[in-house]
Amino acid sequence: MVLSSYARPSTIALIPVCIVQACTSSSVATNAGPSTARAGPLAVVSGLASSEAVVFDPARDVYFVSNINGDAGVKDGNGFISRISSDGVVDSLKFIQGGRNGVTLNGPMGSRIQGDTLWVLDVDMLRGFDARTGAPLVGIDLAPFGAGFLNDLTAGPDGDFYITDTGVRFMSGKLAPSRNKDFYFDSRSVEIFLPTFY
Repeated sequence: MVLSSYARPSTIALIPVCIVQACTSSSVATNAGPSTARAGPLAVVSGLASSEAVVFDPARDVYFVSNINGDAGVKDGNGFISRISSDGVVDSLKFIQGGRNGVTLNGPMGSRIQGDTLWVLDVDMLRGFDARTGAPLVGIDLAPFGAGFLNDLTAGPDGDFYITDTGVRFMSGKLAPSRNKDFYFDSRSVEIFLPTFY
């Protein structure tokens, strides 16, 4: 689930993250009659701050939630990642927090788990954190390649990343339109793709 703070800036801070079961609805004929499965919330979590994205970590049976905690796209150093158990209990509201324990985290957006690493997009950086401890592991600067509002990512089969950059930039305190970009990143190179649509 991704809540888009730039699409709904007036309401996103008021919306708590609701971790939802997979939306399935089926009717299966059995001897006992039809059975219907309904989607519903597992938990409603409050106390978050401009929650943007959630990723499930099956190895640790927890959800990690990105909290912008301010304006999206601004390098203000106060973003954080919450860790929530699979039954919806907040294990650590600020498991990873900008400005604490050597962590730089501004406006975290999309995230993915890869082994024991939590990868998080942060304005123009791809940051890796230890999923067990929250310790920072690596920061990859994509600003030299034109990144400015990294939004979401997915991992390929060889550990490479496909990253989207929304077509806006934060300039003079305001979001300004820019060209959408997609990035391909592996340990050796960065490639940029420019979509043909906006």
